[in-house]
Amino acid sequence: MRPEKSFKIPEEITSVADGAFEGCCFRSITLHDNIERIGRQAFGGCSELSSMKIPPKIRELETGVFDGCSSLTSVILPKCLRHIRRRAFRNCSLLESITIPEGVEVIEDETFLGCVSLKTVSIPESVTKIGRCAFESCTGLESLIIPSGTVQMLDSAFRGCCSLHRIDIPEGITAIEDCMFSDCKSLRTIVLPDEIRIIGKGAFRGCISLEHIRIPEGTETVGDSAFDGCRSITSLSFPDSLVHLGGGALVNCSSLAVVVLPESLKRIEGGTFSRCSSLSRIDIPQGLESIGKGAFAGCTSLKEMMLPPSVKEIGDEAFRGCRSLEPSVPDTVTKKGRDLFRENRSIGQIIR
Repeated sequence: MRPEKSFKIPEEITSVADGAFEGCCFRSITLHDNIERIGRQAFGGCSELSSMKIPPKIRELETGVFDGCSSLTSVILPKCLRHIRRRAFRNCSLLESITIPEGVEVIEDETFLGCVSLKTVSIPESVTKIGRCAFESCTGLESLIIPSGTVQMLDSAFRGCCSLHRIDIPEGITAIEDCMFSDCKSLRTIVLPDEIRIIGKGAFRGCISLEHIRIPEGTETVGDSAFDGCRSITSLSFPDSLVHLGGGALVNCSSLAVVVLPESLKRIEGGTFSRCSSLSRIDIPQGLESIGKGAFAGCTSLKEMMLPPSVKEIGDEAFRGCRSLEPSVPDTVTKKGRDLFRENRSIGQIIR
């Protein structure tokens, strides 16, 4: 006897318990309009469930309610919905679109993580926060409008969205958190609001198509590896407000030819410009005190650098492989690392 592929919840049932259908093989589950609660993981792992209409009285989707529903292609959410909890639609790999109703304020952590077929998401103006890894690895997502009322987006929110080509960050966002757009390989344009103060670690790492980004005045910190591997960026200017440029912040930016550093910067961290092979000249700002280990290693086109007398310390292998740079260090530098000019050929100069 073949197992039933559909199930209808009886009218006398008003609550679907935690894990009630977890791992079941139903293709269709019908919920009547009087159901008031759907519990955690209620339909988690229902790998054959293809569609679902959420009853009109449901105000909250609990944690992992559809987690791993790999055949789910359509979900209709009720207008009264206010909360979508963590991992609600994680790894729903066939879900192509979803409309989040007005009134929902938070898209929690990992809500749509791994929804690889998701192409369009309608996010209402009521959303103020997008959680950690909320859209991570949504590889089919091409564009997204972040509502103007959103004031917080947590780390890795859009990590690995490799089809995303443009996104505008709304006014009010003050930080691009760690790895937020890491490995968004199709991202060509991003507009940052003037309120940005922090660009986190690995925020744009691996964004190989990113050609232009304006760092707003007021930005104080750019984290480690923030632009690691952004090989299409040709120029970058940092504002006078910048006080910290993290280690490896621009490593492997192979097309970067022009960079402007502010006088507010006191230290260039280790590996910051490592393997920026198109960088031919850089003016070190007045007031800079130290250059970290391997800061310019592999900058094969670097021919000219102006070191101000304020620089007192240069770390190990700072200019390793800068084969176009003259191996010379001003007398004002009191602490010199080892093998500063290893693997170099002398045809350029450091200007004293």
